[in-house]
Amino acid sequence: MKWEYFDDADRQHLYLVWAKILDLRKNYPVFNTDDYTLAVGNNTALKKIVLRHEEEDALVTGNFGLTEDNFQPGFIRTGWWYEVFSGDSVNVTDLNMTISLDASEYRIYTSKKTESVISGKEDRMIQKVEVYPNPAKNVLYISVEEPASLIEVFNATGNRMLAIPDPNHNTVDVSGLPEGYYFLRIRIGNDILTGRFIKR
Repeated sequence: MKWEYFDDADRQHLYLVWAKILDLRKNYPVFNTDDYTLAVGNNTALKKIVLRHEEEDALVTGNFGLTEDNFQPGFIRTGWWYEVFSGDSVNVTDLNMTISLDASEYRIYTSKKTESVISGKEDRMIQKVEVYPNPAKNVLYISVEEPASLIEVFNATGNRMLAIPDPNHNTVDVSGLPEGYYFLRIRIGNDILTGRFIKR
């Protein structure tokens, strides 16, 4: 991965979408279920996949057409559903309700709120923090104005490698990490900041 790609907003967005999808697949059993229904035929631009699991259900919807359209997404239970990427929620009181999707728009709904590696909020995704030295060998220093309450380190495929609650002086011991590219998620109060570094 060329690091300057992450400075391009469109490429950053694409990366973060894929990171979130990989995180869902890894951490939520519903995205590995063998109990699913597909409605993806060629006769309609509006397609959906319903995933069922004892812990939660999920619904993947997409408009593969060239114009905005309304359709019944096929919620399989009433109650609150949560859209993964936007963080929006919808209270489903009628299983036959319709939603509107723009051309090429897609959504993933879950029956329980998910806590994903990558925030779905654009303003939070773009907040970056400086780290040094970069590349790092043993210790990584994080330049922030306030103490962090949690620092997490993820590898390039979205696996969490380190979680450090209440870190001392905003430093991270990276000596045990294999060489490669890593991403940081830093919680300061209600804010989430992101950063990246190379381990050598």
